[in-house]
Amino acid sequence: MANGIKFSALVHWLTAEQGGRQVIPPLSTTYYCTTEALEGKDSSNSWSIACLTEQRHNRTSLVSAWFLFENAPDPAYLKSFKLYEGARLVAVLEIID
Repeated sequence: MANGIKFSALVHWLTAEQGGRQVIPPLSTTYYCTTEALEGKDSSNSWSIACLTEQRHNRTSLVSAWFLFENAPDPAYLKSFKLYEGARLVAVLEIID
């Protein structure tokens, strides 16, 4: 963990028809992607993030997540992020802890 802050979150995956992934990451795997802040931070800032899938229900995953950079924001001040694979929006992450 680069910034030392691990947090719990729900990841709401877009369907393939919405431009998201056909298959969402399986349990007990770590998914890496780029995120942009939706609330609490300038939207021009983006970070790499890791999400470890702990539970899944339909197209929502409960994850433990952490930023991969030292200068990443403190998640306590943020509420949600868009998750991207390249330029493609694949999910929205909602911080719950």
